[in-house]
Amino acid sequence: MASKDVNDKEKNKDQKALSTDNNDKTPQTIPPEIIKEFEEMPPEVRKEAFSFLSMAFRGGGISNPLFDKFNDSHIDKYLDYIQRDDDHEFELRKSNRYFQLVYLIIAGGILIGLAYFLIPNNQDLFVKIVEFIVLFGGGMGTGWGLASHKKE
Repeated sequence: MASKDVNDKEKNKDQKALSTDNNDKTPQTIPPEIIKEFEEMPPEVRKEAFSFLSMAFRGGGISNPLFDKFNDSHIDKYLDYIQRDDDHEFELRKSNRYFQLVYLIIAGGILIGLAYFLIPNNQDLFVKIVEFIVLFGGGMGTGWGLASHKKE
């Protein structure tokens, strides 16, 4: 019975501490489901949860101490890094387009070469190769289209 009274006193103390903010003395509303879960916790877990929740409900949240030292020069430097990353990404995409163009030209050259050598000698083999290329390309295009559609 005595342990129940101690637990009830701890719960009331914890709820009072959570319901008011020590900085501006304005009451904070805590959802009832959180209070219910809080009451069902063992005392040692409740103590840890209380310290976490009290910081979160005070509005301060959990912040990194380095953010307190963040000033205007750091923001400018951070923005410069972001701009540099954007420039590098643009250059990478630009170079990828050139490689894709080269691959397309090589594939077209191979297809023209196959047509030049196989049509006069073995037209059936050429037709089967073209069918395979069209089917393979269609499957790749479908997969690429579905992947890009899922990203959106």
